[in-house]
Amino acid sequence: MFSILNPYMVLNIFIIPPFLYVIISIGDNVMSLWRGMKKSISVLKKSFDGRRKILRVLEIMNILDRNINGVSIRKLADQFKVSVRSIQRDLNEIEMIGYDLNREIRGMAKFKEGIGLKKRDLPEKMKSSLNLIKTLARSIGGDIEREISQMIDAMLQDKIKNREEIMLIAPKIIKDSNVSFIDDIKEAISFGHVLNIKYMSPRLNEMQEFDICPLKIIYYEGFLYVLAFLYNRKNSYRTYRLDRIKELEHKRDKVFSFPENLEEILKTHNIWGVAKKKNIKVELNVSGWALDYFKTFDIMSDRVERNNSDGSLTLKGKIGNFNEIIPYILRFMPFVKVVKPIELDMEVRKLLKEYIK
Repeated sequence: MFSILNPYMVLNIFIIPPFLYVIISIGDNVMSLWRGMKKSISVLKKSFDGRRKILRVLEIMNILDRNINGVSIRKLADQFKVSVRSIQRDLNEIEMIGYDLNREIRGMAKFKEGIGLKKRDLPEKMKSSLNLIKTLARSIGGDIEREISQMIDAMLQDKIKNREEIMLIAPKIIKDSNVSFIDDIKEAISFGHVLNIKYMSPRLNEMQEFDICPLKIIYYEGFLYVLAFLYNRKNSYRTYRLDRIKELEHKRDKVFSFPENLEEILKTHNIWGVAKKKNIKVELNVSGWALDYFKTFDIMSDRVERNNSDGSLTLKGKIGNFNEIIPYILRFMPFVKVVKPIELDMEVRKLLKEYIK
């Protein structure tokens, strides 16, 4: 029975024709490629989702750190284009790594008092948690790892090892009751809001009330000042020392327009007001240990200096107000002498006589 079967017929039955083999091979390769692509897409999706999740959590922590009064969970969801539930899970994870949150007000979240990213001495639990996120980011690799690592390094302040770059040696402020006004002043400057203040005038020794339009916060010799003009009186520029502001009301419904020459005003401001022009010519003779200071700091405009044969320095320049330079003259006496103008020299002598009395 088997002898009637043609061997070629048997071969034709059991051997796959070449063209069909090619088709099947291509099909197998396509299926293998597709399975590989599906696996790669799955891995990439997980990596992308993981990266997006980590970055979102870190950014939420930064937002919480910037907004000490709290942020809306709904706004966070809208900002990151995710559900409120996703943001709530993110907040839960932030708490799990040691950053306690206050969620007493429904729909709001903020760091609990004493918690924040700017604190130098983070508890070990917080450091460990952030370093764990950094380690997990390595599995993602590339730019993603660098992006996450840079954000966490900034939080941990690894580069400065919990030490300030600059140590400020200065008298300690005895009271800081006016610090609570800073946030209102900053907001008023940002949005052009009017501030109503009750101000203790040092000259009149009495309380005065003003509606001011703040332009800038100035720090000078350990004190904070607000450069502002009176509402509806744009040429009334002056400064108000923050510790002399006893009461402040933020009038968000009352706005002002910034002066067109704002940049010029800010360039020429000082704590005694705004000098229209620095047209008072001054000449000083500086010697001794005052030399380094006057060579380093530019306290006059259009300055010209000349080294003298006795080792002293002749310094010429312009100021807008005697008060801009008198504190430096008094501070470094007797190593600073006024050469010109005579009026400045007389003002310094007058202050010294009053002191000697």
